[in-house]
Amino acid sequence: MIRRFVLSAMVLFGCVGVAGATDLGSLKKSPPPPPAAFTWDGFYLGGQIGGGWATDKLIETDPDFANKETGHGSLGESGIIGGAHAGYNWQFGRVVTGLEADFEGTSLRKSLNCEDMGSTSTCYSSTGGHNYSLSTALPWQGSARARLGYAFGNLLVYGTAGAAIADVSTRYATSFPTASLNGSQSFDRTKVGATIGGGVEYAIDANWSVRAEYRFSDFGKITNAPTSAGWFWDGYSERHSVTENAVLFGVSYKFGAPAAAARY
Repeated sequence: MIRRFVLSAMVLFGCVGVAGATDLGSLKKSPPPPPAAFTWDGFYLGGQIGGGWATDKLIETDPDFANKETGHGSLGESGIIGGAHAGYNWQFGRVVTGLEADFEGTSLRKSLNCEDMGSTSTCYSSTGGHNYSLSTALPWQGSARARLGYAFGNLLVYGTAGAAIADVSTRYATSFPTASLNGSQSFDRTKVGATIGGGVEYAIDANWSVRAEYRFSDFGKITNAPTSAGWFWDGYSERHSVTENAVLFGVSYKFGAPAAAARY
C-alpha cells in the first residue's frame, strides 16, 4: 500500500515538473524573423550639389550683308550647381527602372570682350576708349529623365536620359567716349534641350542612399537681335549654342521601406 502511494506521488510530481518546464520554455525569446530583402522600389526625395562647366559658342552675322558672319567667340563658364530631386524606382530582379526630375540653381556665368573677326582669329580690339562685352549665365536649370540600372545588392549602376530645361541669360553692352554710341541689352530665354549621363548609387540602409552622377546637357541654339546694346552690337544677329557638363553628388531618402521587425 505504501509502495503504491509513493509511486503515485512520484508520477504526479513528474508530470507537474514536465508541465512547468514546458511553461518556462514558452517564456524564452523566440528567434527574430529574417530581415526583409532590400529593394530599390519606391518613391524618394533628395538633394544634390556639385560643379558644372558650360560652353556658349557664339556666331555673329550682319543681316545687311546677306547674313555674312562678322564675328565668333566661345565662352567657357564654370561654377557651383545645387538643388533637389524626386523620383520613383521599380525593381525587376536585378534590373531597376525609374523616373526622376530635378531642379537646380547655378552660379555659371562668364563675360567675353574679345570676339574674333569673321572667319579669322583676329580679335576686335578695344581702342580709343571703345569697350564692349558679352556675358552669358545659367541662373537655373532642371530636367525630367528616365533611369535604367543594374543592382548589385545595395549598389546601383545606372544610365539616365531625358529632357533638360534652362534659363539662358545673355547681356550685350558697349562703352564709348561718345555717350550716344553706348548701350546695353539683356535677354532671358527659357530653352528646352536634352540631357544624358550615368552614375552610381549606394543604399546605406533601407531608406538612405548616396550617389555620384555625371551628365551632359545640350540646350540647343538661341538667336538674339540686340537693338539697343550700343554701336558694336546693334543690328547684328547673335546665335548661341549652349552645352553643359556637370558632376553632382547627392543623398536621397526612400519612403515606404519595411519597418524593422519587432522582437519578443
